[in-house]
This record gives sequence, C-alpha cells and structure tokens, in this order.
Amino acid sequence: PQQALAALRRHGCTAVFAVPVMLQRILELPSEVRTSFDTSSLRIVAVSGSALPPDLANRFQRTFGSVLYNVYGSTEVSWVTIATPQDLRKAPSTAGTPPRGTQLRILDEAGRPVPTGATGRVFAANDMLFEGYTNGTGREVHDGLMATGDLGRLDASGRLFLVGREDDMIVSGGENVYPQETEEALRSLNEVADVAVIGVPDAEFGQRLAAFVVPADGTS
Repeated sequence: PQQALAALRRHGCTAVFAVPVMLQRILELPSEVRTSFDTSSLRIVAVSGSALPPDLANRFQRTFGSVLYNVYGSTEVSWVTIATPQDLRKAPSTAGTPPRGTQLRILDEAGRPVPTGATGRVFAANDMLFEGYTNGTGREVHDGLMATGDLGRLDASGRLFLVGREDDMIVSGGENVYPQETEEALRSLNEVADVAVIGVPDAEFGQRLAAFVVPADGTS
C-alpha cells in the first residue's frame, strides 16, 4: 500500500485502476502514514474484479474525496454498469447504470423482465460480447442479451444492485438466501477486517450460511 501511494505521488497520477482489496489495504495504513502522501492529483479511482463493499466505498470517499467509480462487468460481456462517485454516495452498494451503448435487463427464469425492485438474472448487450468459450460452448442469450451469471435488481432510478452469483444462492427453509448480503452486514462491523460467507448443508433447513471472519487487529 505504501509503495502504491508513493508511486501515485511520484508520478502525479490522475487515475488509478484497482481491485477493492487494494483500497482496503490502503485504508488499513495508519492515518499518519497515509496522510504523508500527497494524493491531490487523483481524479478517478476505478475498481472492478470483485464486489465493492458499501462500507469500503463510504470510507474510501470520506478519505480521498469523490473520485471512486465502481465498474461491473465480465470477460464475456465486457462492461455492464458504472457507478459514479455520486451514485456511490446515494447508494453505496450499487453497481451503477449502463454506459452508452450497453443494454441491461433483469429477467426471470423464463426470460421475462421482472418488476422494478425484484431480483432476477442479469443480462446485458453491447458491441463487446464474446463469441464463446474455446470448448465450443457459450452463455445463455435472450433477445440479443447475454447472461452474466449474476443475480440483481434495479431501483427506480435504473441503478443496478447485485445480490450474488446465480450458483451462490442457497435455499434455507424454503427461502432464497444470498451470501453477499450477509457478507456486507458483517463487513460493516468494526471488529471485522474481512469475511467470506458460503452455503453449507443443514439438517433442519436444508442449507444455511457459514461465515469465515478475519478479525481486525486487536479484536477477537
């Protein structure tokens, strides 16, 4: 983290591309170390590659200002949505809205659009969709839009909120449960440095969630 901040200062970087854990490591530096580096040149910090925890988005923008952009996409469909700093201040857990030239729809299992606010399968279309995997298979397509493999919902402003991968969802006691929501809740605790939540078998409910937690320094 210190080397990254030193390089940023040395080169006067205006843009940084990172995965969320890199921002987490920078924020874990002691305040006196972090503030010893001049980061005033920064205009854009774009993150992708894994889910951006809302608590991390809030803390990063409080520290570095309105420079954070959350880019959601995949190898198969390229970009799908981009959350601006303003989006993240209003809704820290959003993945944003589609950039120009990209279509986004939330569909049910039959390929029909779901109502606003309802959770469904994320489909996207743009000029950068892949042509298929090297083994000859591809991704499911509806009306020219390709499945991303994620589940999500749209709010009234058209912002996308991801709830997890299709294959991460578990059914516990007849209810659909998404590990990501629990991860976000646990990660917001001061005692938690990092966390991963998965589904495990349960004799009573069929499945339940199990959390693996990294305690913050000095906590138990």
